[in-house]
Amino acid sequence: MLYTRLACLTLCGSTALAAQEATALEDLNSSAYRDEATGSHLVPWELRVLAVRLQGVGFNDPRKIIMGYYDLARQARMEITRINGKNELYDEEERVLWEIRLSDLGLRVASALVEMEDLEGATHHLRKLLSSGSSLKIRHLNLQMAILWLRIGDVEAARHCMSGDAEIDGVVAALSDVAEGNYGEASNAWQVLCERDPGNGMYRQNLAVCLLYAGRMDEVCNPSSS
Repeated sequence: MLYTRLACLTLCGSTALAAQEATALEDLNSSAYRDEATGSHLVPWELRVLAVRLQGVGFNDPRKIIMGYYDLARQARMEITRINGKNELYDEEERVLWEIRLSDLGLRVASALVEMEDLEGATHHLRKLLSSGSSLKIRHLNLQMAILWLRIGDVEAARHCMSGDAEIDGVVAALSDVAEGNYGEASNAWQVLCERDPGNGMYRQNLAVCLLYAGRMDEVCNPSSS
């Protein structure tokens, strides 16, 4: 419930209030948040990740955010090592889960660097992720990486995040066209996505915006039928 509240506050633009509430959690790495018998962490992973960012915002210290992500990444690697080191057959789903979490943290570090306007550092970090190939093994992280490249301004690198998944590749192509100001091509790309998933409001909204920039005003009110 706390995670849901903090996440909703963040999405609603009340990040300052969410950060204030997150600081009350203090140090989530302390022994007070661990089960005395098993040593397992009592706080859900998603809340721990969100708290790292919000506490950094609360203290107005972006470097604290990056340090927090790296600390969580260290713990994720330890879990992967623990699972791989089991003598008995390990839980493949659990191992994949921790790999996803580790890759996600890598992208969050890059995002934090972008927010700090350290574009050179973000670029270097993303290229390290690409060279390792770890992030690109996870389907849903391809789009996140592409968006980060677009935020940095490297459209070609964003396009290289395409992986053969029709939906993700379609979104990456559409966003890349928008970044380059090719609103006509972007409109066509969003139109294809709208036809594939008519109920997706994000696709429809982006299509409408591109139609506005392309000067196709008569199609904006009903973009899905254009």
